[in-house]
Amino acid sequence: NANKKLILSDNKFGIQSTTPAYHFSVEQSTTGLISRIYNTNADGQGMLIRAGATTSATRIFQAASTNDTKVMTVTSNGRVGINTDDPAYVLDIAGTGPRIRVQENSSNTTTTMVEVENSDGRGAMLGIGGGGRSDILTNRGFINSQSEADGLAIGTEGADPIIFYNNGIATSNERMRLTSG
Repeated sequence: NANKKLILSDNKFGIQSTTPAYHFSVEQSTTGLISRIYNTNADGQGMLIRAGATTSATRIFQAASTNDTKVMTVTSNGRVGINTDDPAYVLDIAGTGPRIRVQENSSNTTTTMVEVENSDGRGAMLGIGGGGRSDILTNRGFINSQSEADGLAIGTEGADPIIFYNNGIATSNERMRLTSG
């Protein structure tokens, strides 16, 4: 069929590409997905991509938009970057006003939270209360320390105040302000 193209050029293999730029290149103009890897075994695994040592920051996976802007990068030292191609942290999210959303999608309204812990199991939780927790009211936001001995510290850098507010922004709905000195 004249519409099917498998090209081997300069030790590069291309599908639907007459001049593949990489060792394996698949190109297609479509609104749907152009590839799928599907293991039908219930205990089967997906795909292994291997590159670089864990001591380096070699890119082992990148996702990019049409203008080749990197929107996600995974490095060989275990870092994931979203909107950055050089993640400096285990999870590095860059952007204008980036937000992270954690949403509980089942109907059992359990407590939804983000936990941050150190290797001793001490840390903090940020979330919203739900069924199953008697210490937090349903649908009430909370910040909680997991350390019984060390408590919870809330602070700012420098002399900036800590502001408590409700219904919107702190400047118009301020309820309490803590300042140093």
